[in-house]
Amino acid sequence: MSELGTSDPVFLLVHGSAHGAWCWRDLVPALGARGATAHAMDLPSHGDDPTPYTEVTLDLYRDAILHKISEIGAPVILVGHSAGGYAITAAAEAAPERIAQLIYVCAYVPEDGKSLVTCAAVPVLIRCWPRLQKPRTARLSPFALTPSRRRCFMIAQLKPWPMPCCIWDRRRSARKKRP
Repeated sequence: MSELGTSDPVFLLVHGSAHGAWCWRDLVPALGARGATAHAMDLPSHGDDPTPYTEVTLDLYRDAILHKISEIGAPVILVGHSAGGYAITAAAEAAPERIAQLIYVCAYVPEDGKSLVTCAAVPVLIRCWPRLQKPRTARLSPFALTPSRRRCFMIAQLKPWPMPCCIWDRRRSARKKRP
């Protein structure tokens, strides 16, 4: 039994928009130190994944998560941050038997008939994006309270965020009607 109170928990950590598996670099070993197994992954077009961002869809995110769970070989505690909430929800709807638990860390939870764009101030983020990429204006970024060495590392890792991945259409899901 791990220090976390469960036997052999396996976490799959899914980053949010513009990030990659790198954003979990401190959490993976911290969970390991407490007896858990933790995996962090790059969604398509993020981190080290070479997929062009123009080809990214929510379905591609879902499939990448399900593929990673297959590689792990056991049900996972699926953790999503920010826009990663949409991706983990899509994966959980597609294969609920492969998910032990969902955890949303400051993440968006899809709502019927709403896209992530309508749930967040995305137009503001899009206007700010060029400033987030420039180290001299890093103080304007969400990393303003992060120590400067870590902040510089994080800002250097940011990538464009593919907008099609944030559209949630509940009609696509395999929702079953109750009698």
